[in-house]
Amino acid sequence: MSQEVLDLLEQAGRMSEGPAQISLCEEAVRVADAKGDDEHKLVARLELVKAAAFGGAPDRAMVTFSWCLAKYDADPEEYHLYSYDLMWQFKWIMDHICDFPNVPKDKIRQLEDDMERHYRIEDYGMRAVHQIRWVNALGMGDLNRFQEFWDKWYDTQRDDMADCLACEQNKRVEAAIAQLDYEQAVEYANPIFTGRMSCAEIPQKTYATVMPALIKLGRLREASEYHEKGYRLIRKNPVYLADIAGHLLYLTHVDSFVKGLNMVERHLPWAIDSSNKYWQFELFSTASLLVEVMSQETAKPKKLKLPQELSCYREDATYELPEVAKCLSEKTSEIKAIFNERNGNDHFTKLRASYRDLVITS
Repeated sequence: MSQEVLDLLEQAGRMSEGPAQISLCEEAVRVADAKGDDEHKLVARLELVKAAAFGGAPDRAMVTFSWCLAKYDADPEEYHLYSYDLMWQFKWIMDHICDFPNVPKDKIRQLEDDMERHYRIEDYGMRAVHQIRWVNALGMGDLNRFQEFWDKWYDTQRDDMADCLACEQNKRVEAAIAQLDYEQAVEYANPIFTGRMSCAEIPQKTYATVMPALIKLGRLREASEYHEKGYRLIRKNPVYLADIAGHLLYLTHVDSFVKGLNMVERHLPWAIDSSNKYWQFELFSTASLLVEVMSQETAKPKKLKLPQELSCYREDATYELPEVAKCLSEKTSEIKAIFNERNGNDHFTKLRASYRDLVITS
């Protein structure tokens, strides 16, 4: 392999996840392409998939992974050394596929079937495939399909392609929260919070995921502790954009508006720049609720650093809070409508209502 490509990838590997690491991997891809060696091209792109998947750019991960999988499918024997990496990355891609409402439901099903086909060819079990199917079903509000594949996942033994125990446990928490089963969500989260399960993304994601349950159950001391622990772990990486929402819900519920507005100012640019519509929905939805609740407490205009892309943007940076709340709510509604149309139901309307129920008491 080209030493230049290796040096770039090694340098990227020493960096924290995020845009800078992604850019360096993209440079490695450009160098590999210029060298003209197919193996260079594949290895560099596999590293780009990883950087993009964990650095907040799932769209780039998807496009790059499609190239890698097509290259592998064209000559599996030539690239057999990379089959494990490809099958593992398949999960990363499929875990976010329903976050993009421009991908129709039938296309998502086709991609799930393609994942299953590849796993069977490579002689892997179906636990990871069943998980992807129930995750996507739950994300689209299809509870019958969710239950079908949850049961299959539960009954299928773990193998080399199964997520780590911590990630699987966090998925259980997410599933309980999505079904508004808050007691069950906290019970699922306990093994993570007692330190028995952890990985690169856990517990930081779980601190945010479980927040609606803690709010609804009135367990605010724990919510405060997990907010303080969790937010500092995710505040620098756009891949956690959707997880910021849990922290915004908590700050809104306890009327911690100064911290909440600082968080909104910091992360709205992430939402504007993100291609992931679900992540956008989460941030816009919870940010709008925080500003709405705050506007009921004070009539004073506020100095805010808001992105120029927002329709309510003002050059003097002085805002009436109801205007900002309306602007963010409209963005939320736009995204909500797109998801509802794709899903063929009102799942995102209900999701938005569940957030409002947590923070609007009058």
